[in-house]
Amino acid sequence: RGLGDVYKRQGLFTYYKELSDKGDVFAQSYLAYFLSEGIGCERDFTMAHKYLLLAVERGDKETQFSLGEMYLCGVGCEKNIELSRKYYKLAADQGYEKAKVALTSISTH
Repeated sequence: RGLGDVYKRQGLFTYYKELSDKGDVFAQSYLAYFLSEGIGCERDFTMAHKYLLLAVERGDKETQFSLGEMYLCGVGCEKNIELSRKYYKLAADQGYEKAKVALTSISTH
């Protein structure tokens, strides 16, 4: 990757951070992704979790699933099977297949 790509990614991170600080839930979701992957910033799962919690309010099934994953694995937060199940169920109820599989998997343990 060239240096230009790094600056573009840092610029996107800054852009979404500004929108997120103004309450934009889509930006919060993107910012959580950038933080969890280290795109335009240092990887920070705790902050990614924080932004997913803000973004989950909009009812997006992928955001709900991602939050369920974080709680299941204890990444960026304390491991919590009940909260994992809660967010997987919210996503599964909207037809998100990955969440249905994950919910079945943790229900059998």
